[in-house]
Amino acid sequence: MRVVIGLIELRIAAIGLICLGSGIALCLYTLRLWREARPESPALAPLEVMSDDAFINGDDRARRDLLQMAREIAAGVAREPQRQRPAPREPRMRPVAPRRTSTPTDEEGPRRAPIDPLLK
Repeated sequence: MRVVIGLIELRIAAIGLICLGSGIALCLYTLRLWREARPESPALAPLEVMSDDAFINGDDRARRDLLQMAREIAAGVAREPQRQRPAPREPRMRPVAPRRTSTPTDEEGPRRAPIDPLLK
């Protein structure tokens, strides 16, 4: 009897240690993720501009202006220019069929023959 109780206590202690260890591991992993998610340095702003299509397709002067603007924004000297929003478009709708205002009478609708020939 004492051996069985000792084995049960040992299993409970092992499960408790596993839960405690996994909790500590999750806390350490969370701290690592928080440290990696710090904001980027402002010195990386020109690299972000270099990957933009306007920089890739622009001439030398446009590239130089874009880099200068990114450096000023990163330094806090200038504000980013506001982009023009396109004018809102009018929604396009499909034509709606006119609604029927009255119910059809027997004279208006086509006569249908019964499906079962014995119902004639």
